[in-house]
Amino acid sequence: MKSGHKNQMIHVIQSFSKKEFNPDDPNDLQMANQLGVEFAQQHYPGRQVAVFTQIDGKEGYVHNHIAVNNVSMEDYRACDKEQYYHPMVKKWTDKITEKYTVRDTGVKNPEKLTQSEKSLREKGEYSWKDDLRDRIKKSLKECESADEFFEKLQSNGVGVEHKQSKRKTAKHTDFYVYDLQDLSNVPDGEKAPKHTKVRSYNMGHLYDVDGVQEYFDLKESAKLKAAAQQVQSVVVQQKYEEEPEAKPKKKWKKQLRFKEYLKSQGYEFYTNENGDIYKFGEGLDYKTLVDEYDEYLMQPPEEETEDEEVVIEELDSVKEKEQEIPEEENVPEKDVVQEEPVTEQTVTAPAEQVVEEVQPDAETVRKMNEENRRRLEQIRLDKIRAESTLPGRIFGNKSANNSHSRPLPNGGSYIPSGNSYDREK
Repeated sequence: MKSGHKNQMIHVIQSFSKKEFNPDDPNDLQMANQLGVEFAQQHYPGRQVAVFTQIDGKEGYVHNHIAVNNVSMEDYRACDKEQYYHPMVKKWTDKITEKYTVRDTGVKNPEKLTQSEKSLREKGEYSWKDDLRDRIKKSLKECESADEFFEKLQSNGVGVEHKQSKRKTAKHTDFYVYDLQDLSNVPDGEKAPKHTKVRSYNMGHLYDVDGVQEYFDLKESAKLKAAAQQVQSVVVQQKYEEEPEAKPKKKWKKQLRFKEYLKSQGYEFYTNENGDIYKFGEGLDYKTLVDEYDEYLMQPPEEETEDEEVVIEELDSVKEKEQEIPEEENVPEKDVVQEEPVTEQTVTAPAEQVVEEVQPDAETVRKMNEENRRRLEQIRLDKIRAESTLPGRIFGNKSANNSHSRPLPNGGSYIPSGNSYDREK
C-alpha cells in the first residue's frame, strides 16, 4: 500500500425506501443483497468485499453495508478518489437500483413492476398484468368520470371491486381489486394464468383510487382550459373585426425638419417616392450631416443683432411713409431750387440748409422696401449658416472658415464680415 494512505477499509451504506424494497418480503431482501454484490463487483473489482443486508434500523428500511478493502489484491494499490467520493458512489447506486426495482424519487410511480414483469417485457413475452394495464388505460381514455369508468371496464373484459380495509393500521385502506376476465389475448399454446386478480396499489399510482380520481380531475381541468382558450380566441377575433383600420402613421417630424435644414444649407440630397432620403450629393456624408444637424439643434437661440433691429426700424418707418404718400399720379412735381451766384462776401451754407427736404416718390419707396427686405433675408440666412457650421470642418463644397458672397441684381454683392455686411459696387 502506498505511503500516505491511512484508511484500510471503505464503508459504503446503501439505503432503500419501502417502495423500492419491502422489508416484510424475503424476496426483496434477497434482491437488495444481490444488488449490493453486483455493485461491489462493478465498481470495486479485484478487492476483498463483504456485503451485509439488514432491516434493523428505527424505521425498518432495507439497507446494505458494504465493506471494501482499500488494498487491491492484484496490484496492491489503494482505491481511486472516485471510488470513495460520495456523489459518485450515490450516482452508481441510483443507476444499479433502477435495474432491480423502480427507484423512489419522491414522485408517485404511475406503474409498479416486479422483477419478473420487467424480465417478460425485456424478452417481449406476454404478461397478463400488462394486458390488464392496457385495458384499464383504454377505459380511462374513453371515459369522463369514475362511474362511467367502471361500466367501460366491464365492456373491456375487466372486473373491478372498490374495497376498503377495516384495519386502522393498514397501509392502504382504500383500493380497487382488478380482475382480468377476458383471456383471449393469451398466446396459443401458452397456459392461461389461474389467478388474474390484483390490488390497485400493487400496479402503480395510475391504477389506484387516488390516481384514477386525479386523472379525471386533470381531464376536466384540461377541458375547461381548452374551452376558455376557445372563448378568448373568439373574443379577440370579434374585437379585431370591429376595430377600424389603423390610420397611416404621420411622417417623422424630425426627418422633415432635417430635410428643411439641408435645403437651407444648400446641401444636395435625393428622396424616394415615400419621401425618405436615400442619397446625398457628391462629397456629403450622412453621419457627418446628422452630427452637424444635432449640434445645430443643441445651440441656444441667439437674440436679434443690432443690425437687424436697425433694419426693422427702417422698414417700419418706410411703411408709415408709404401709407402717407399719395398715388403716383397725384404726386406734385418736385420743386427745383435755383442756386444763387455766390460772391466773395457770401459764405456757402451747408447743403442741408440750402436744399429743401423732398419727399421720395412711390418708385423710390418701393425700391427701398425691396432693398431692406433683401438685406433682412440675407442676414437671416447668414445667421443660420454661422450657427450650424463648425469651425475648421468642411461639408461638401462649403467651408466653415470661408466667406460667402451673394450677387445682387444691381451688380453689387454682400460679403459677410462678422456680424456686419458691406456692399461692394
